[in-house]
Amino acid sequence: MLNQSQTQARDLAEQMGQRLKVTEAMLADAMKARERLVADNESAVEELLATISSKDQLLKESSEHFNRMLSERTQE
Repeated sequence: MLNQSQTQARDLAEQMGQRLKVTEAMLADAMKARERLVADNESAVEELLATISSKDQLLKESSEHFNRMLSERTQE
């Protein structure tokens, strides 16, 4: 009876150990996936910021050009 109980306890401990290993592997995979997503998002944000900066520069140049043309016409 005691031997059977010890065997069951050992089996349970082994099953729990295996489940823990599987859970740890799943957690490691989830962390890797999260790191990839963070890197992808950082890249996307950097691209968006570069696009915004480019558009801002274009608007600034267009505004300066328009103001020059307007100034030239008013002087005529």
